Amino acid sequence: MVKSSKKRDMGVDRAGPPPRRGTQVMADDFPSDLEGPILGDILQAITTTRKALETKINTLGSESRTTPLS
Repeated sequence: MVKSSKKRDMGVDRAGPPPRRGTQVMADDFPSDLEGPILGDILQAITTTRKALETKINTLGSESRTTPLS
């Protein structure tokens, strides 16, 4: 009979060392066929938000210029 290791008895059945804490997710971790659509959606969301913020800033800036000081 083969004696099992203590880790396997505890339910830890993993090859290699455990992942280090604080590791970053790298671009290589994602399949390349998803990069285009995901990055495209993110870029579109950023562009839309930037345009909305620019419009709001311009609107607030023009209101402050036309409002008389009392």
